Amino acid sequence: MQKIVSGLLSVITNDIVPLTRLGVEKGDKAFGAAVLRRDDRRLVCAAANRENSGGAPLWHGEMAALADYFTIPQKPPPADCLLLSTHEPCPMCAAAIAWSGIGEVYFLFDYDDTEKTFAIPHDKNILAQLFPPAKKLAHDNTFFHVRNLRHMAVGEPALLQKITALEEEYARLSARYQSTKENTDIPLK
Repeated sequence: MQKIVSGLLSVITNDIVPLTRLGVEKGDKAFGAAVLRRDDRRLVCAAANRENSGGAPLWHGEMAALADYFTIPQKPPPADCLLLSTHEPCPMCAAAIAWSGIGEVYFLFDYDDTEKTFAIPHDKNILAQLFPPAKKLAHDNTFFHVRNLRHMAVGEPALLQKITALEEEYARLSARYQSTKENTDIPLK
């Protein structure tokens, strides 16, 4: 378990964070995702949020990663992949993951983090407004299984140290986004 979580955290650090930094400089939110092979967790593709720079508010990190994945000519089949997201997938992204055929999802920041730490309350709001009485994403459903990396790292000091470093980096990225978000065309800032 420790090896899996460590590898996934390394993908966030080495592949998703650099793309997220570039996106935040373009007015995008601090979110990203990657598609990896399930068997050895090798990177297939990584992407960051492109809500502002991509010209449509639909380009969340997961949506961008899935769109990139499906354009790869010699990609592994969806059933042989997993999706790694920096944040718990919002309702739109969760539906896209279900449609994609990828059956395994991992994330670092949950809806409460997204609301409190990142000042973006929309995930819980959309669930409550569009799908009452839903208040959270069903982590075990017929389409995919979702795992929180923080929960998987409990009792593992080295992993918790990596998570703390990522929390600090994402706090910086989020602060940068928050300071410039009024200059973007993103409807749900």
